[in-house]
Amino acid sequence: MSKAICFLLLIAAGGSLFAQDAKPKHSPFGCSEGAVSVDLDKEPALRFRLLDRYPEGPNSYSKGHEFSFTGDSPFPYIKVFLTATVPEASVGTSSEAQLTLYAQTAESSADYHSGRNTQWWKLESTAGSDSDARRGSITLTFEASQIAGCFNGGGASDCSFADVVLATPNNEVPLISVGFTKNLGGANAANWVASRLLLDFRSSPPRVAITADCSYNEGGGACTAYDSQQMQRTNLRCDWKGDARDFLCAEESAPEPGGHSDFYLFGDNDALLRTDEIASFSDALLKFKTADTKPPLRLGASAQFPGSTS
Repeated sequence: MSKAICFLLLIAAGGSLFAQDAKPKHSPFGCSEGAVSVDLDKEPALRFRLLDRYPEGPNSYSKGHEFSFTGDSPFPYIKVFLTATVPEASVGTSSEAQLTLYAQTAESSADYHSGRNTQWWKLESTAGSDSDARRGSITLTFEASQIAGCFNGGGASDCSFADVVLATPNNEVPLISVGFTKNLGGANAANWVASRLLLDFRSSPPRVAITADCSYNEGGGACTAYDSQQMQRTNLRCDWKGDARDFLCAEESAPEPGGHSDFYLFGDNDALLRTDEIASFSDALLKFKTADTKPPLRLGASAQFPGSTS
């Protein structure tokens, strides 16, 4: 008997939690809360492989996560399908399910609606066996118990093991965010990783432009709870800047106030200083000497002290 069963699932596009037309304050690509560590990978070991025939998985479903884009893209029409392979044995909190993602692309409205002359792509991991198994973005694995509600006639909201949403506030830029969570287990503490994939359909073949793995832990007892409270936390927030054609991101220590680092996600352009920041220590001294009043001054994230090489 097979060691695993393949379970095909689509998350409802109109669900209230991960609705396609939802407009969050920040891009869904980021960390939803303060993380113990944030791992950004601009060259992820993931690729889209063009299939030579219609895949068997999504064939039994008529709906997927549908997107249409008005900007400059070889794929103005895109559907994203998800499948999951789960273990046949009993599923515990640290059991893993394997995520598979298909994308159907079309170059015209007629092709999209007729289903003819469309391309099918499968997302694959190219990471070696020695890769970091904790990072769900590399292994495309997530917590198997999250799909428990998909059985026994569970509703669409019970099957939301991943979310597929626009990464920007508009449909001009063909960037899609996919997110899922992996449980690392633990005796007295909860440890998990929330992974985000930024799918880029601005060129052919499409690619995964960047991934983010946000690691968390929470104490489960008196001692571990205290230790968890003392750990440095980081928020990752990204906002699309249309004039720069890039995300302006901020890594901020939490809880605020704290240190921060502002940067562009794709390019190497320097982020502008915030209104109450000074670019360097020497500039801060000059302003302090010449100012009529002496308000608090803050060094920007890229500021350097004399003699520093960072």
